[in-house]
Amino acid sequence: MRGKFLILFSLISIYGFSQTHMIGIRGGLNITNLTADKFFLDMDSRFGFIGGLNYEILFSNKLTASADLLYNQHGFRDKLIFTDNMGISTGEKFNHDFNYDYLSLPLKLGYVLGNRFYGFSKIGICPSMLIKSERVIPNFELDGPPKGTISIKENDVTKFDLSGLIEFGFGFRILENIKLFSSAMYRKSFTTFSNTNYWNDNKMRHYGYTISIGLQYTIKK
Repeated sequence: MRGKFLILFSLISIYGFSQTHMIGIRGGLNITNLTADKFFLDMDSRFGFIGGLNYEILFSNKLTASADLLYNQHGFRDKLIFTDNMGISTGEKFNHDFNYDYLSLPLKLGYVLGNRFYGFSKIGICPSMLIKSERVIPNFELDGPPKGTISIKENDVTKFDLSGLIEFGFGFRILENIKLFSSAMYRKSFTTFSNTNYWNDNKMRHYGYTISIGLQYTIKK
């Protein structure tokens, strides 16, 4: 019985902290790549976009809980290197892009230090659903160099992705109810986007870095 009262008291104490509710927008640059068991071992990164909405609760003890709803571009780039009949490089290189676009819901807990000018650190998970996947290859012509590119949809990619993340940043209160912030984040997937129908036994996982800026508006104190 005593234990139940302690749990109830703890929950009431946590709920009893004064809370600041904020909504906002954020956007930035994704620099992403992959890990794999074979084939894709030395790929170039994809530079993509990330952006969307943000909701955050800041407690009086400086703890924070937040959730974002983001359009989130992942992927990587392979290089096609042409050789002659002797296997010697001709010097011609073309890009072979693998693009995976997600709708993501990062869920984070963290700590804020400071008031008008402040810093923060957060850790969390990021469930994502695939909304678009494609390969972009050169449009080769029989009698000359490639003319533009061709986009090929890839329907066999695993649709759900779950990653872990860590984020650090700083912000500045420019008005009483408006904050400007910037952050750097690292993410790596726990799950693979390869499967029995898509690069079987290759265990392909996303990882990447995000640099973003945003604005938050305080809606309730």
